[in-house]
Amino acid sequence: KMLSMGVPPPAVEHAMKRDQVSDKIVNIILNSGEAPKSPSLEEIGESTPSTDGTSNLTEEEQEVAAKYQKMLKVSIPREAVRHKMLRDSISEKIRVAVLGPDADKASKSSGLTLSPADEQIAAQYRKMIRISIPRDAVRNKMMRDNVGVKIIEAVLGKGATAKAANDVVSIVLTKEEEAVAAQYRKMIRFNIPKDAVRHKMMKDNVDARIIIAVVGDDEGPATAKKKKKSNNMVALHWTPLSPSALENSIWRTTKKRKLTATTIHDGSDEKKLEELFQKKTTKAGTKGPGDAAAEGDGKAMAKLIDLNRANIIAISLKAFQDFSHKELADTIANLDPNTKIVGERVQFLTGLLPNQTEVAAVKSYKGSDDRLVPAELFFKQLLSVPGLQTKVHVIQTMATFSDSAKETGCKFQLLKSVCSQVMESTKLQQVLEMVLHIGNLMNEGTRTGDIDGFKFDSLLKLTQTKSQDGKLTVLDYIVATFIEKNDRSVLDIGSDFPECETAGRILISDLVSDARGLRMGITKCRTELTEMKKNQSTKPVTRSQARKFAETPSKPPLDPRAGLFAAIKARGTEDDEDASEKPPVDPRAAMLAAIKSRGGGDDGKAKPNDESNEPKQDFSPGVLRLESFLADATSELEALDKTKTSA
Repeated sequence: KMLSMGVPPPAVEHAMKRDQVSDKIVNIILNSGEAPKSPSLEEIGESTPSTDGTSNLTEEEQEVAAKYQKMLKVSIPREAVRHKMLRDSISEKIRVAVLGPDADKASKSSGLTLSPADEQIAAQYRKMIRISIPRDAVRNKMMRDNVGVKIIEAVLGKGATAKAANDVVSIVLTKEEEAVAAQYRKMIRFNIPKDAVRHKMMKDNVDARIIIAVVGDDEGPATAKKKKKSNNMVALHWTPLSPSALENSIWRTTKKRKLTATTIHDGSDEKKLEELFQKKTTKAGTKGPGDAAAEGDGKAMAKLIDLNRANIIAISLKAFQDFSHKELADTIANLDPNTKIVGERVQFLTGLLPNQTEVAAVKSYKGSDDRLVPAELFFKQLLSVPGLQTKVHVIQTMATFSDSAKETGCKFQLLKSVCSQVMESTKLQQVLEMVLHIGNLMNEGTRTGDIDGFKFDSLLKLTQTKSQDGKLTVLDYIVATFIEKNDRSVLDIGSDFPECETAGRILISDLVSDARGLRMGITKCRTELTEMKKNQSTKPVTRSQARKFAETPSKPPLDPRAGLFAAIKARGTEDDEDASEKPPVDPRAAMLAAIKSRGGGDDGKAKPNDESNEPKQDFSPGVLRLESFLADATSELEALDKTKTSA
């Protein structure tokens, strides 16, 4: 009837197949003389199953075959139908009846026969190929999913795994990288030359791994076996792991995968890396850093210390902006006589000290200061400071000792006070007596019964020992006992020692260690004071000191010969009249008086010179400050020791 109404035969045939009409009836209706013959599927670009083949099937087999014949009628590719039948474990007889004598031609072409389970895995990748995903991308996906070699070759053909092993395109990309690579793969599908695509990807700063995965590597696997060449790039300072450490780290997995440089960079990327991180050359060639900087063109920086280290020191030096580098070094050498290094500045001092390597580099530098960064200039000034580490420690001790001693003393006082409160608490004594009584009852007849006391860490057992039904602990029972006796107030133990929580966070061992550290700091200060006094007492008198001594008035020493000559002269020039009135002057007496005034005494022992005529030993202001500090710190340390002993 549909044919007589002018419905096209293919539409009628499709409707009959949809309604699961027998193939025999379909052929009779479409081939009858009442209507035009239905065009074969070959005429519309599809193959059709042989009717002769289905005629040899039983009714049950024909019902099974009808399902797959219908898939062919709706333009599902023969290859997909064949894989569907293989996955459904359809017999070869039915496959031949539906697809023809060459039903298994595709599977035989690869020489591989997959099990139904393997066919199910392979089906999803065959679908990717049908929707025009590049075969290389499908291969990468299968390798990333750890699909077996047999399945890969069944889907992509023999040699697919060998190509992946020798081709850098086998790089496994993440989902984000695949999204980036998709647009460039599309350009390749539009027949844009690979070189143009590679240039575009490099222009867009695409990662080298993605570039290799999309357009490949022209140099092939040889890039993985490049010979070692001289390295002209700056060093990447890291700490290599020992072989034993490698086996217990994440690098063990990386080592097993045997990643090579070709999976990350190609030749163009290595050139770019060399351009970015190439060493700066100087005229000095292969000479040391100090000599090279000294003989250079005067424009490049010396770079005696690490750049990051130099930046950190420069930031710390900003806390001392009111000092020049020389003034700060002199202040440290003189133990900060004007007390300018206080507060946070004290904490920065330790980070400003150079290590041995940096000291050696600065000492060996013979070039101009214009080529040094601020950190290097500061280190150069510190070279003249003897005992730099000790002096910084002394400055920090003088700045922090008083506060640290007071804080430590307060903590000792707190512990002493709380311990006294605990020992004098009547509520705690009542609770402990109750615990002791109940514990002796529970342990009666055992070696731990009938005792007079227990360690306080045993109190934890009160919450761990439970009743027979597991609902009540010994602590619960004790609390309930006090409540039943209307002694709830006894349970408020904390009111007897309110500072117990704060004191509980203090360890007596830490306080003893802090007190010991303070004493060691004072010992270092005394040692430094002795050393500085020794150095300053042996130093020659400076010009300023000599000028100061010259301004001090002093009496010239008496010459005994001058006294003798004066006595003789006075004796010869006296008038006769005066001579009769005054006693004669004895020259020997005048000489003895001159000798006595110069230093001789009646007892024949020399008297010390007048102190006003000799310059006193003057120490630097830093030494005087350290002496004053030690006098105060000694009394504070004695008070701290008394507090510690009483606690």
